Amino acid sequence: MFEVEQKFRLADPGNFLETLSFMGLHWEKKVVEIDTYFQHPSRDFVQTDEALRIRRHLTFLGSESGVLPERAEAEVLVTFKGPKLDSAAKIRKELELPLSIAAQLPPERFPGVSIFPDVSADFSSAEFRGVCPPCDSNESSFSGVSSPRDLWGLLDTLDETSSYFSWKELLELLGFSAVHDVRKVRSKAYWEWEGCRVEISFDQIAGLGTYAELEFIARDKSEIPAVRGRLLALSEFLRLTDIEPRSYLALVIEAEK
Repeated sequence: MFEVEQKFRLADPGNFLETLSFMGLHWEKKVVEIDTYFQHPSRDFVQTDEALRIRRHLTFLGSESGVLPERAEAEVLVTFKGPKLDSAAKIRKELELPLSIAAQLPPERFPGVSIFPDVSADFSSAEFRGVCPPCDSNESSFSGVSSPRDLWGLLDTLDETSSYFSWKELLELLGFSAVHDVRKVRSKAYWEWEGCRVEISFDQIAGLGTYAELEFIARDKSEIPAVRGRLLALSEFLRLTDIEPRSYLALVIEAEK
């Protein structure tokens, strides 16, 4: 399987959301994530254009009303990304494996969370670059947890994502080192374009700002040219022109400097 994706900076996030609404798209899920990236003890992933990360996420899945989540789940995943195979669209081999069983959580434990993207917060501000204070893991701590900072902090204390710390320790004992965290809030919708399913993401990245991402899947290398063409055609249709070829990790590193 190959991801064929491209992300774009959004100068006017509200206008982009209006375009999607006019097209009839509805948001199916919101994902709150912390990605921890690791460096290999004897291979420079920057030079090889590879990446190894552990992702913790809380996913809120939409309801019929389209506003409040119907279900919530927590999971921990490990992902390896191979080098990019194309200079235009981001095409690369990806392997993603679960490190914990996806835990179903009642959405009532996260009051105030909406499936819709929130454009009121300035994710590019320095406020979002700081470390989120952890929440207590007892049941009472879930009352009023709804902001991105609260939810990122909660990921550090949820029993359902605690396997992250054991896997992080294992990798460090093997010589890997955790180098950077990337925190994001990602709203996802799905659409059919030229007979193929495309995932459209509205990404808000701590300390960076707001981006859109289009992602198709190619089952093997022979499908990549056709899928690349679909992606480029869709980006033109949506008037997405400010291409960002760098990964969120690279952008976070640059912002930290």
